[in-house]
Amino acid sequence: MVDAALGEEDVMRKFLVVLDDSRECLNAMRFASLRAEHTSGGVEVLSVIPPR
Repeated sequence: MVDAALGEEDVMRKFLVVLDDSRECLNAMRFASLRAEHTSGGVEVLSVIPPR
């Protein structure tokens, strides 16, 4: 949803990447960073740490 006070070009996309110990993790990070670069966005990273 775009804020009425902001123009379309002022909205920054954010891509969330969940980091864990899976094989897909590196590919997800690469995909998100490339998409963020091409859309002038950013990447948010969430790292999953197992409980003790």
